[in-house]
Amino acid sequence: MKLCFFIVITLSINFNNFNFAQSSFEIDGSVNGVSSGIIQILPYTWDTAFTVTENETALNNGKFSFKGIIKYPTFAYLKLKDSIQDSKWFFIDPGKQLVSINISNGLLYVASDAPSFLQDNLISDQMSDFRLKERAITEKIDSIYASTLTDILVKNIEELILTRKHLEYQQDSFLLQWIKANPGSYAGISWLATRLRHDGNDSLWDSAYNSLDNKIKSTPPAINISEKLRRSRSISVGLKFPSFEVKDIYQNKDNLNHIKLSEYTLIDFWFSSCGSCIQQFPELRNLYSKYKNKGFQIISVSVEMRNQFMTWKQSIKKYKLIWPQYWDMSSTQCKNYVINYFPTNFLLDGSGVILARNIDLLELDNLLAIKLKHW
Repeated sequence: MKLCFFIVITLSINFNNFNFAQSSFEIDGSVNGVSSGIIQILPYTWDTAFTVTENETALNNGKFSFKGIIKYPTFAYLKLKDSIQDSKWFFIDPGKQLVSINISNGLLYVASDAPSFLQDNLISDQMSDFRLKERAITEKIDSIYASTLTDILVKNIEELILTRKHLEYQQDSFLLQWIKANPGSYAGISWLATRLRHDGNDSLWDSAYNSLDNKIKSTPPAINISEKLRRSRSISVGLKFPSFEVKDIYQNKDNLNHIKLSEYTLIDFWFSSCGSCIQQFPELRNLYSKYKNKGFQIISVSVEMRNQFMTWKQSIKKYKLIWPQYWDMSSTQCKNYVINYFPTNFLLDGSGVILARNIDLLELDNLLAIKLKHW
């Protein structure tokens, strides 16, 4: 970790002195191995900060150039016209930059000397080790779920999930240190938007956002993050659960805060291919059976994609989920409140006030046994 911190501070010196006062940009590029054809540049769809004089140009012995106006560093991608070959999103900065493209397996791999591009790659490199470890843990969890579960295997899964969450926290902590050392980094805010989620690290996200340079905070990406943080705080413990539009199994529109609550109500967010979600269903069924007539209910909300409606209905039947089921299609509402880690749950009282989030089901069982003993 000392090495990572040293790298962050060093990069701060190199990049924070870069001046983004210009509003025009120019790209001089080359495509290795391709001498002719048409190349296009396309902006990130929602970003109105980017305009280009001509969005396509002819290759001249593999060389090309683009010019345009840009308010701040932002994403674009390159595409060879009349082919399926395009690049991943990459940063372009105000001012001049050199771009080199290599083609491999149908993809355009971009290299650039733009400071934001270099920063983005450096953050990605630092994150890659975490991501590889996360992937290995997820594969282990999936392989265990594919076998016959025993108490020992369930314990192994729980330990692996905790290890994975620790890795996620390490990534988030690294990003926080990066942003603090590089408050003017547009790559930093891009990664913050990617990592942002509602899983208990609210103070970390607030600290990262507050560390940003005021100039960046005035840009649409930062304003979007600020709004997500505000919405995320609206589902904090002690507050009333907010308006949350859903559909029932007949695709009728409803709202979670219009549903009559019991003395205690658990709202559980899940989806049908989430192994950790499926693992908890036996415990949920047990809790529901044990306390459904004693002032407790469960409301499940699936975040299946639009084309997974039937899969969701089949999963309800397959896993015997006999309590109310609702659908947040394609996670539309969850994204608004930065709920993108599943399963996620919220325990509400009879007035809809959030008592706990991501409460352990054994802890919930003990709580209900005490609180509902009068039934």
